[in-house]
Amino acid sequence: MDGDVCSAVVEDEWGSNKEHWTVVGAKAVGTNHHKSGAPCQDQIDWIALEDGTVFLAAADGAGSAENSETGALIAVQSVRRVAPLLWSRPQMRADVQRTTLALFRAAARSVRAEAARLSVSPRTLATTLTVVCIGLLESAVGRVGDGLVAIESDKQIFTPMNHAQREYANEATFITAKNWRCAMQIECIDSRAINAISLSSDGLRLVACADTRLGSPYTPFYEDVFGAIRGGMRAVQLESFLQSVEDRTGDDKSLLVAARGQ
Repeated sequence: MDGDVCSAVVEDEWGSNKEHWTVVGAKAVGTNHHKSGAPCQDQIDWIALEDGTVFLAAADGAGSAENSETGALIAVQSVRRVAPLLWSRPQMRADVQRTTLALFRAAARSVRAEAARLSVSPRTLATTLTVVCIGLLESAVGRVGDGLVAIESDKQIFTPMNHAQREYANEATFITAKNWRCAMQIECIDSRAINAISLSSDGLRLVACADTRLGSPYTPFYEDVFGAIRGGMRAVQLESFLQSVEDRTGDDKSLLVAARGQ
């Protein structure tokens, strides 16, 4: 859904007040990929359901995997396709953590199926995946790999999960790995405490993180981003911003933001 903006009406637990979530996303090819002619290996997608639940997905294909942009695309498209099917089941709507885990399983299966269709090793489609489910009362954030997540509450901007300590900056686990479930991080959050949430690839880590080892957010960066989305920034403007950011990593840059309306 590159270049699109979508809104979802969300009702609170009393069903009387209505709020709007605005979702804006964009991506930009990194400078190293420009030089080499490689495609953008970041992918983003999202879907807003009729009841106001919003699902966000961001994937970053491994730079060393020749078909990773396809793996990333298949992963986020799987989330978009499967989320409504899962959410139609009462037992899933009652457990956002279970739903989020099921979305990762579906994405991993989809990427492996695509590898089989192409007659290649799943490793050639290696990709990270970050998924957010914003429900009416409870939300879940799940991650396999090194995607960045930042949440704005009334009191602070924070990440719901720290990065695992890694020997190398570009070291990550991918959903094509056999042990991806062991590396998965997932956390549930009170939806009413979320004013805005951002997903991005680690191509932005040097400008978006206060501590790149822990993945802790650099508050001024996210204050500007969330404020711009609330101020009416469109996807094309967000794309221009990403193209202008010099992160010094040379990697692709993607940003997907959901902001609660005023």
